[in-house]
Amino acid sequence: MKVLFICHPESDYGGGFLFNGLCEVLGAKNVYDYPIKPSYHGQVHNYSLLPHIVNGNTGPAAWEVVHEYAYANVAEPHGEIRDLIQAKEFDFCVVESLREVAVSNFCGLRDELRHAGIPVVLHDGEDHQFLLKCARGSNIKAIDFALILKRELWKDTYPSHEFEYEGTKVVGFPFSSISASIEHAISTSEKERDLDICFLAGRTWDERQRVADVLRDGNFDSYIALSPDDRGSPVVLKRWCDYIGTMRDSKIAVSVRGFGMDTVRFWESPLCALMLTDLPPLHYVNPLVDGIHCVQFAGAQDCVVKARALLEDEERRRTIYEAGRKWVLEHHTNSARVQYLIQTLRAMGRIA
Repeated sequence: MKVLFICHPESDYGGGFLFNGLCEVLGAKNVYDYPIKPSYHGQVHNYSLLPHIVNGNTGPAAWEVVHEYAYANVAEPHGEIRDLIQAKEFDFCVVESLREVAVSNFCGLRDELRHAGIPVVLHDGEDHQFLLKCARGSNIKAIDFALILKRELWKDTYPSHEFEYEGTKVVGFPFSSISASIEHAISTSEKERDLDICFLAGRTWDERQRVADVLRDGNFDSYIALSPDDRGSPVVLKRWCDYIGTMRDSKIAVSVRGFGMDTVRFWESPLCALMLTDLPPLHYVNPLVDGIHCVQFAGAQDCVVKARALLEDEERRRTIYEAGRKWVLEHHTNSARVQYLIQTLRAMGRIA
């Protein structure tokens, strides 16, 4: 199976998770990023998005795996892509983002893809609940997509984790766990966990400040870091691998929604420790269940109450952690998301 992955030049966590999952499932030699996105191959690249970004650059994220190029000739990918489309070699195409450049890159190939009968999937990984909110008003509704992957399906906005929108199937496609990178970053030893609780986050949502404050006031053996921080705490955020290590060294890892209701932390935490979470009200396929895979809190003070109860019950803590870890590894890794995408397209009769 071969996939054409049409890129946007900026860093995109959701797009990166999807690209990584495709490479894990299909093999990197079968996933063609177009135009080539060097950050997916271990390199920094520069770009300009006038008028807002003149001198942008994107490098590989700390968690990203360096994938080999699918191209026979990296220096001249355009002709190879068009030859592969004409020969109907691609089973499907993914548009990484609904931002303007990705849509423009897709539109340059749209007629050829349509003529070849190659189904096109749109990935919307943005921090909002609104469907098809495209940068600078690109007319996405006029484009015939086989499937739309929507990161945030808010329960108060959408009926379920899959539905039809103006004749196009939409499925929930939140962030997912970068399981191989997390496994590499944490110790696999059964050493004693040194910390009671940890919470490291950018303050992209005010509730994060409130939760950080009550945890610091709770006299836990903890590592609490927030940036920016109204309290001016000297405790600092860590680079990604050390942040993962801190969660692994903790009995409880706290997750609070950010500017986006769906966060990377929500999918990282259960692989490292028991996750104490606000459990965002989003539609998920195979959702994490409160009391089975994680523990939910309702507000900052309740977070402290739930943390104290968990710290007093080692057996319950261990049981929930092990169940949550197993559930995420089975259903919510980058590769699990791609398997779900492929199964959905097959069930729709769009791919063999």
